[in-house]
Amino acid sequence: MGTTSFVAASEISLNIEHQVLENKKLQTFFGAYDEQSNLIEEFDVLDISVLYGDRYGDVRRLEKFESSRFGTAYTFMIDISKSMSIQNFNLIKASIAAWAEKLEEGDSVSLVSFGEEVLFLQDYTFYKDDFLLALDKVQRSDMETRFYDGLIQTYQFAAQNNSKVPYRRVIICLTDGLDEIEGGPTKEAVMEVIDTSGTPTFMIGFAEKMTPEKIFGINLMKSISKTSNGLFFDANRLGIDNAFEAAKQSIDNVFMLTSYCDKCIYDGSIIDFKLNIFIKDQALSASSNLLLPQTSIQSSSFQAQPAPNKTLLGISMKYLYIVAAVLLLFMLIIIMVRVFRKNNQFATLPTNLDFQVPMPEVESDSQPPVDNSWAVAQNAMKDSSTKLNCQLVFLRSSTKHSITIGSDFIIGRSSKCALILKEHKEVSGTHCKLSFKDNLLTIEDLNSTNGTFVNGARITKAYPLSNLDSLSLGKAEFRINFKS
Repeated sequence: MGTTSFVAASEISLNIEHQVLENKKLQTFFGAYDEQSNLIEEFDVLDISVLYGDRYGDVRRLEKFESSRFGTAYTFMIDISKSMSIQNFNLIKASIAAWAEKLEEGDSVSLVSFGEEVLFLQDYTFYKDDFLLALDKVQRSDMETRFYDGLIQTYQFAAQNNSKVPYRRVIICLTDGLDEIEGGPTKEAVMEVIDTSGTPTFMIGFAEKMTPEKIFGINLMKSISKTSNGLFFDANRLGIDNAFEAAKQSIDNVFMLTSYCDKCIYDGSIIDFKLNIFIKDQALSASSNLLLPQTSIQSSSFQAQPAPNKTLLGISMKYLYIVAAVLLLFMLIIIMVRVFRKNNQFATLPTNLDFQVPMPEVESDSQPPVDNSWAVAQNAMKDSSTKLNCQLVFLRSSTKHSITIGSDFIIGRSSKCALILKEHKEVSGTHCKLSFKDNLLTIEDLNSTNGTFVNGARITKAYPLSNLDSLSLGKAEFRINFKS
């Protein structure tokens, strides 16, 4: 996990909140704050250096994080014990609903409840209506809370490898910090999980009747927030709705740094990552434990195990598509041969016959029958190999784009593209290329920033498509439908 460095003279603190490693591309979310916890912005990329162990990394880009551009994956934990009055419980639900109503297009959101058991009520979704429906069904029902177990399961859930979920992931939880289940996980077990697979946790402490046990619970929540590189908010002082609003504003209050280390050895080892910044003529540093997995499509830097190798999955699926295409082509040839034989079984006559077969008269306004089915089928395949008519159906809005694909059909935000997607900020200028050649439709990524995915697997070269395949350009998802 990241550690915070303090400079006593100026009371500036530097904090690494979260890191995500994709191949060799490392995204580091961090902030430098003054004594009033205001984000300091008086520095640029030239003031920054990074160390991967004893190797200097290549700092490529520094950007102020904006959820509207990059998206955030939120997980809300909701306490369903009856220690909270029904009025305050409904206020908590209303505050979460208000947060969800303001989600940006690229944001994802999930919901976990904890009482006498831990329930995952909504997996990560980009559709806020699905989330709000799950939230509306939550009721205050249990007498005890499984708080520690809920935290451990939620940390494991947030650390999952899912290339469609935004890099930036946070957990928001309002409770009194009490765990009332005997024989369950301990607070030490929670801290251990935070050290290995923690996600920044924004704790909101609230207790209707303060007791020594609840004071202990509130202090533990503060410790969890600090250790996970999140923040703590006192809802007894701020009010429940204002505490949620303050947490929302602070989540966006970070920078996003992109760096690479081509000389690092990616062998599953954990190294010490160090971030150095010069601010106001002073040097600050913060460090974190960084996992360099052997194979990495997308892996959290806090995970103890390497990410599953989705590249191999994509290659396997590719060969399955090729085999299926070959079988379909073989069956098509057999069908055309049978049609050809059926239409021509009486057309060939012995050459030694000296009589003529009488032919029926054909009226002038009728067309002669076509008896060369093989040639017709060949011409049809030849025509279809040059152009393909299909539809792209966007999954979020059900918007349909009817397109005709030839040798090169470019999709992107540039005005030079065949299909222009200016409204999708995560799509690159020239994002990908569709090609139809030799009766085969393929898609190829054009070195886009956010990648091109087929049925959830990221592609790295030309990839054959089948009807109704799911395509994702960054977070823009649609399905391709071949017209009959």
